[in-house]
Amino acid sequence: MGDRHRFEPNILKLSHSQNISEALPEWYYFSHERVPHKTSICACNSCITIVYTYLNRITGHAIYLGAECHRKMKAASRKNGSRNFDAMPCMEFDPTTYKEITDMVAYSSAILQKLLLNICSKVLNTNNILELQEYKRFILTFAIDTSGVVQLINDRIQQRSAEIERERLERERQECERQQYLQRQREIAAEQRRIMQEAARIAAEQEIDRKRQEAARRLIELQRENARKEAELEQQRIRNAEIKAERAAQELIREEQRRMWRIEMEKKEALERERIRIEQQRIDEERKKELKKQFDFYCKCTNAVYKKFNPHSDEFRCKNCKKVKPLA
Repeated sequence: MGDRHRFEPNILKLSHSQNISEALPEWYYFSHERVPHKTSICACNSCITIVYTYLNRITGHAIYLGAECHRKMKAASRKNGSRNFDAMPCMEFDPTTYKEITDMVAYSSAILQKLLLNICSKVLNTNNILELQEYKRFILTFAIDTSGVVQLINDRIQQRSAEIERERLERERQECERQQYLQRQREIAAEQRRIMQEAARIAAEQEIDRKRQEAARRLIELQRENARKEAELEQQRIRNAEIKAERAAQELIREEQRRMWRIEMEKKEALERERIRIEQQRIDEERKKELKKQFDFYCKCTNAVYKKFNPHSDEFRCKNCKKVKPLA
């Protein structure tokens, strides 16, 4: 594959520089297209379907590139500080086939001839002189004989220039006739303005009278509207006062209800405190009784004699009252 893939040698044959890092930036992207399956040849000898056309800005040669070689050119353009049009990448999954290019100049000439035919068809379909001049400037950089197409472009430019001159003269003639017509129309319009000014003066006087009457009518209507609004405002003030008084009465009722509720709650709290006091008193009395029982359980005899009544217990009892010996 290495012997068949000859990207750098073939590029250098059509480049001004013979150093590949300096030669690649000489090429710039022109267009891309899809052709029948692998019918075109990349500059590296591989058969391709997606064709990217590149032109050399110094030598005027042209080449076709496939997707992989196109990426190499884009990388060189970015490294060189320029940016080319980035076409949509096309992934080809078929095995790569190669066809050796024996004559790179003839290969470039064939590409340029195809571009020249496309430009020729565009030249025949445009009337834009700037576009024609741009086509002429562009094909003069081609490394092939473009004199025929240059002559065609010159003829088209001359023809279009003659048409533009005829159009200019026709416009001047039409403009002269238009100015004469406008002069006549201005004279007619001046007379019509005089008549219309007189009619306008009379209409203005009538309009002044009409406006004066209209102003008087509007003043009367405005006074009536103000009186109506004032009456509505007065009624609204009365309604607001009634609503305020009703709200004050309701607030007094609510305040009285809150006072009664507080009194009721205070009574309940007093009853609850009394119940708690009585319950505490009962608990205290029961505690006293329990303590009294505990106190009566012990012996209170003077000069009491104690003995152990139960051999299984360490408890001593008085011989007289049979109560438990108090703790020392």
